[in-house]
Amino acid sequence: MYIQDLLRLLRGELENRPAITQINGFAFEPKHIKQGYAFIADECNEEDIAQAIKNGAYAVISDARISISDTEIAYILVDNLRFALFRLMRYEASQKKLKFFYVNPVQMAILKRLNLSKNATILSENIAELFLKILKAGIGESFFSSNSRTLERISPFYDQVFSDTKSQNINSGSIFFSNVICDEIFYQNLSVPRVFLPAFCGLLKFLKSHEIDFKLGDMKNLEHFEPIFIDKNFKPVNFGSSFRAIIAESDEELFCIEHSFLQKHFDDVKFCLPKNCDISVEGAIFFDKLSEIKELKNFRYALILCNKTELINMLNEGEDKQGKFEF
Repeated sequence: MYIQDLLRLLRGELENRPAITQINGFAFEPKHIKQGYAFIADECNEEDIAQAIKNGAYAVISDARISISDTEIAYILVDNLRFALFRLMRYEASQKKLKFFYVNPVQMAILKRLNLSKNATILSENIAELFLKILKAGIGESFFSSNSRTLERISPFYDQVFSDTKSQNINSGSIFFSNVICDEIFYQNLSVPRVFLPAFCGLLKFLKSHEIDFKLGDMKNLEHFEPIFIDKNFKPVNFGSSFRAIIAESDEELFCIEHSFLQKHFDDVKFCLPKNCDISVEGAIFFDKLSEIKELKNFRYALILCNKTELINMLNEGEDKQGKFEF
């Protein structure tokens, strides 16, 4: 890429008059620099920059002014390095006709457990990994993300993977497992909660319709709608060995979906939210401290908006004096 084109895409300013006119790659670490690369100086010190130049960097890109030690290479100053990289990614995505798709958090969890073909990739939240993935992508590749802000910065016209609302569970006695026929394939005793069947089937049908090959991996521990079975003293017990379970959910969007599902199928369910939460669900119980859930009575399932690890740690603690719920 010519330096003048790079400046235009980054909206950068050339700090000197270099001898070089183009670069042929990018790297975020000095050890990954090859002859002719541009070094992206993200939170780097002078030693890192010096090493990158020694390793063959033809340009240094930064949003902080850098002392010019080699007048032969290009020093490029940008207002905001992260925004500048997104502008370059947007250009690359357009040139390569890359396709971007939004998936909800549970579809993302499922995607991470699929073996996808080489023409499909999950977008990283790490700016360096994300940038290099886009630059190395082939023509027409597909990218998935559950972060709409990231997608908007790279491709404002991204599509969404919708759920299959017609999918139905077949003869399963547990809400934490599913039996379903999806695209004429029978998935038996699948470790996907029934509430997520529409998201699961919608995703698989989408992949098939876009000719993205995949193999199903282990669906256990999706990190959403995860039950912790408890005894009468609120101590965790083995899966299915108690009639009561606390279900941890950390995502607010999914909490609302799960609330509707449980409310439709069960009468003896409690729904608990932290007091600082701004979502509204019918029949919610609010708590100051997570330990207050130990005061719950007469329930089969309790859906809690919280981190599962924090919940388990609290349940394994000794008994403390509890506060009172606000109804």
